[in-house]
Amino acid sequence: MLKIKFKKGKIKNSDSFRVHIKGAVSGIGFKNFIKRAAERRNINGVLSDEPCGISIDAEGDKDKIYDLVSKIYEDKPHSVTIESINVDQIEYVSYENFKIPEVDFKRAKHSLSFSDIAICPDCIEELFNPKNRRYFYPFISCSHCGLRLSVLRDLPYERKNTTMDQFELCPKCLKECQNLSDRRFNNHINSCWDCGPRLRLQYRDSSGEYNYERREALDKAIELLKRGTILVFKDSSGYKICSNLFSDSSSSVIENNFKDIESYLIIKGIKMAEEYARINEKERELLLSYRRPKVFLRLLENTKVPESIRDEKRYFKFQLPYSGFNYAVFKNIDFPLLVKECGCLTVEDINSILLDISWSLLSHDREASVYSGESEAKVFISRDGSLSKNLIIRRSKGYVPSPLIFGYQAANPTLALGNNRDSSFALARDDNFYLSPYLGDISKESNQVNYRKTLDYYMKLFKIEPSIIAIGKEENPYLNGLAEELSKKLNAGIIEVESNHARIVSSMLENSLDEDVIGIVFKNELEKRDMFGFEFSLTSTSYSKILGYFESLEDLSGIDNSCNIKSEWLGQVKDEFCKESYSIEIREVDSKLIVLSGSIVEGVIADMKRAVPQPRIIAKLYNSIVEGTYKISLRLRRRLKINKISLAGDMLENVFLLTNIYERLRSKDFEVYIPGSIPANDSGISLGQLVVADSIIKEERKNSRDSLTYSL
Repeated sequence: MLKIKFKKGKIKNSDSFRVHIKGAVSGIGFKNFIKRAAERRNINGVLSDEPCGISIDAEGDKDKIYDLVSKIYEDKPHSVTIESINVDQIEYVSYENFKIPEVDFKRAKHSLSFSDIAICPDCIEELFNPKNRRYFYPFISCSHCGLRLSVLRDLPYERKNTTMDQFELCPKCLKECQNLSDRRFNNHINSCWDCGPRLRLQYRDSSGEYNYERREALDKAIELLKRGTILVFKDSSGYKICSNLFSDSSSSVIENNFKDIESYLIIKGIKMAEEYARINEKERELLLSYRRPKVFLRLLENTKVPESIRDEKRYFKFQLPYSGFNYAVFKNIDFPLLVKECGCLTVEDINSILLDISWSLLSHDREASVYSGESEAKVFISRDGSLSKNLIIRRSKGYVPSPLIFGYQAANPTLALGNNRDSSFALARDDNFYLSPYLGDISKESNQVNYRKTLDYYMKLFKIEPSIIAIGKEENPYLNGLAEELSKKLNAGIIEVESNHARIVSSMLENSLDEDVIGIVFKNELEKRDMFGFEFSLTSTSYSKILGYFESLEDLSGIDNSCNIKSEWLGQVKDEFCKESYSIEIREVDSKLIVLSGSIVEGVIADMKRAVPQPRIIAKLYNSIVEGTYKISLRLRRRLKINKISLAGDMLENVFLLTNIYERLRSKDFEVYIPGSIPANDSGISLGQLVVADSIIKEERKNSRDSLTYSL
């Protein structure tokens, strides 16, 4: 339980205290919650922003102030995370009321809290209350929950600057917004059945076409799901396609027609999830958090998820309801929904894919200001229990656009454009880093459009005009063209950064590493017909030198059945208890340590001839990575006298690989660092690009000053 520290001192009945609250507490909804609670207790004062939270100068009866502090912690909105509360006695000022100063959005550094989050318990209670005017209203929200980023066009956060400005508030909703004592005070997306967005359901089958609106549309959509009909529905992430998990015909259509999009399950609650997967306490917290990411869970041995859906996977993505629509649906059904995010696909795109297939469309007339997909995460716990960490795979809804603050100070406003695959961009100003939502593969034209729209939106929202643009050294026509265009428009310099350097620096940034480290990148290179894309380097924020790598396993392309090995290579290792590996040979060439592929290929060929099961071969390949990494790390430590290792790369998402590498390196007392809040895959590259580019500029300025000093 949180400890509230009160400083001792001589206290009068009417006294003055400063309450320091540290954590994710800067949202306007929480500030208004405090103001209402203070005024009910006749407490005057002022609330101010601080670098890592807020402070309250409170004057009044000391017992009521103590009661206010307890109220703040015990009844805080579900989206608020409090790390600590400290109370100090201060000089009495004699405030006349309780004030929240206006926020200067052009200069505010820590007060921007506009993430889309799950609806709160109070709204859920109203949603299911037949006497409430928002009974089953899918767009229900209050000052403590709901959409922000998806509907926000510009700052300040007011209704006229959101996509809700087209819906005129009814008298009841307007009264709530203007009433300081109401939970919906200043809720600029406030609405109800009478004045909010309108639902519409379109359905076509052999007997004709049908249209339903408002509550009837919602009821009909639920009925169709029960009947096994495919439903496409529109939310702040774009369009999603779903069906009853156990409707063989519908789920098969979804799986077969959208193969390049990963499936996940939306489930009614934790109790239902436990019927399908193992859930530890950390995973439970993540599933129930206000951010509501999809969470990778270990399936039960006798899981109810059909084999045709999970395809022998040991882990599958689960998500709990997060919107009024989700909760309304699950109030009436008792089965999981199989879901695929359609991303930037339009209704016309989906219709062309589902041609001659019966399906229904549930849409509404509220547009999103920017597309932001669902976040994805998993919990990593080392075997010895020394490390427990939430690993963000896709950082999107619920997490963005809140700034990431690492204690690193950028010298210039900087933009980094990221990479082609699993793309994101990042903006930095001072010590605030803004990572965009996950934007997917921008070799696709639809994703390019969304990338540019989101970039323009972020630069406008945070009032950042970069003077430096960081970009990868790899050839990328779209990003290279964009960098040139922005450079001319903003008169900004362009700095090219090696992607592996950026990957390691992203991990270093999160773990506050500002010295030389051994960097190891585990990169999937299957698209280059290369099964090993692993590199070792001596890395700092401003430079990187390659010291070793795994030789390509391209020779496997000539082996019978190797296509099956490659198809399973990035899957989840089935033979988890295998301890065997192939022989590891290391050769030094031009001061670089190389893990040779010959002995590994020979081992694979021998196992194939002996008809060793494919899962055992895959496990041995992974164990070979672990053993090769371990041996090169030992040699580099002796050579460099460096004990800190920073890991990065998309293959760290594989639980088997990460668990075994972490355990093996820790067994020799290496200090091992992995990213968590920054994705280890390519969507974290942009943050590393920012820091590398900024460090290069700082080094150049320092050398210039040193040169000037020497000449004088």
